[in-house]
Amino acid sequence: MGDHRQRLHPLAALTHQLPLGRPLAALSRVVTTGQAPGTRIYVTLATYAEGGAVTAMDGLLADAVQSCSLGFTVQAHGKSERYYPFEPEETPAAGDEALAYRGLVTPQGGTPRPVRTTVVRHGDVIAVCTAVGGARIARPALLTPVLAAQDAKLG
Repeated sequence: MGDHRQRLHPLAALTHQLPLGRPLAALSRVVTTGQAPGTRIYVTLATYAEGGAVTAMDGLLADAVQSCSLGFTVQAHGKSERYYPFEPEETPAAGDEALAYRGLVTPQGGTPRPVRTTVVRHGDVIAVCTAVGGARIARPALLTPVLAAQDAKLG
């Protein structure tokens, strides 16, 4: 699985609850909320060797967001997914470093799904909060309570 993770575009990896790069450990959980019916919210945490989280944020994710201005297509779970241009959003004041973006993903033969993600680094730990699908995802504040709770745990 490690090789697959390296080949998958960093933005696609995050929408599939995979960590950036090669962490020492990672886990992903679904967050339930009644505020956004039809939307799934995931939190993925990854711990890196010293300096690895900075490399993952700056070398992988920041470059990926900048380089996908035309969108891209990936193979995931045996199907193709088209990622339309992801746009950076206002970054929350959280952790040592943060990056937020939104975009649209269309699975092969499926309906387009909006995606909103915020990535926050605390030292050598990266927390990724991703909201996928649902009409209410258009609200930037959707991830705010999840980010605040996770930031409090890591801060």
